[in-house]
Amino acid sequence: MSEVFLSEYMDGERTAKTFLENGCYGAIFFVDGKEVARESYPGKAEIWAENAAENYVMGIKVLNES
Repeated sequence: MSEVFLSEYMDGERTAKTFLENGCYGAIFFVDGKEVARESYPGKAEIWAENAAENYVMGIKVLNES
Protein backbone atom coordinates (compact mmCIF):
# COMPACT_ATOMS: atom_id res chain seq x y z
CA MET A 1 0.00 0.00 0.00
CA SER A 2 1.26 3.46 -0.78
CA GLU A 3 1.54 6.47 1.45
CA VAL A 4 -1.57 8.69 1.62
CA PHE A 5 -1.11 12.30 2.70
CA LEU A 6 -3.81 13.53 5.08
CA SER A 7 -3.04 17.07 6.22
CA GLU A 8 -0.43 19.80 6.08
CA TYR A 9 0.64 22.34 8.70
CA MET A 10 2.73 25.44 7.95
CA ASP A 11 4.23 28.28 9.96
CA GLY A 12 7.11 30.35 8.61
CA GLU A 13 9.92 28.12 7.34
CA ARG A 14 8.50 24.97 8.97
CA THR A 15 6.04 22.58 7.34
CA ALA A 16 4.74 19.19 8.43
CA LYS A 17 2.57 16.67 6.60
CA THR A 18 0.67 13.79 8.14
CA PHE A 19 0.27 10.49 6.34
CA LEU A 20 -1.19 6.99 6.57
CA GLU A 21 0.86 4.05 5.32
CA ASN A 22 -0.02 0.40 5.84
CA GLY A 23 -2.45 1.32 8.62
CA CYS A 24 0.14 3.39 10.49
CA TYR A 25 -0.10 7.16 10.93
CA GLY A 26 2.96 9.36 10.79
CA ALA A 27 4.37 12.79 10.05
CA ILE A 28 7.06 14.24 7.80
CA PHE A 29 8.83 17.41 8.90
CA PHE A 30 10.36 20.05 6.61
CA VAL A 31 12.44 23.23 6.94
CA ASP A 32 12.41 25.53 3.90
CA GLY A 33 10.89 22.72 1.83
CA LYS A 34 13.61 20.20 2.68
CA GLU A 35 12.63 17.04 4.55
CA VAL A 36 14.47 16.91 7.87
CA ALA A 37 12.73 14.01 9.62
CA ARG A 38 10.00 11.41 9.33
CA GLU A 39 8.23 9.65 12.19
CA SER A 40 5.73 6.76 12.27
CA TYR A 41 3.41 6.20 15.21
CA PRO A 42 2.40 2.51 15.30
CA GLY A 43 -0.74 1.89 17.33
CA LYS A 44 -1.56 5.61 17.59
CA ALA A 45 -4.59 7.43 16.19
CA GLU A 46 -4.53 10.07 13.45
CA ILE A 47 -4.81 12.84 16.06
CA TRP A 48 -1.40 11.80 17.44
CA ALA A 49 0.24 12.53 14.07
CA GLU A 50 -1.74 15.75 13.70
CA ASN A 51 -0.63 16.96 17.14
CA ALA A 52 3.01 16.12 16.37
CA ALA A 53 2.82 18.04 13.09
CA GLU A 54 1.15 21.07 14.64
CA ASN A 55 3.52 21.11 17.62
CA TYR A 56 6.51 21.00 15.26
CA VAL A 57 5.46 24.00 13.18
CA MET A 58 4.63 25.94 16.35
CA GLY A 59 8.12 25.25 17.73
CA ILE A 60 6.90 23.09 20.62
CA LYS A 61 8.17 19.76 19.25
CA VAL A 62 11.94 19.51 18.93
CA LEU A 63 13.29 16.90 16.54
CA ASN A 64 16.21 14.64 17.37
CA GLU A 65 18.16 15.33 14.20
CA SER A 66 21.39 13.41 13.63
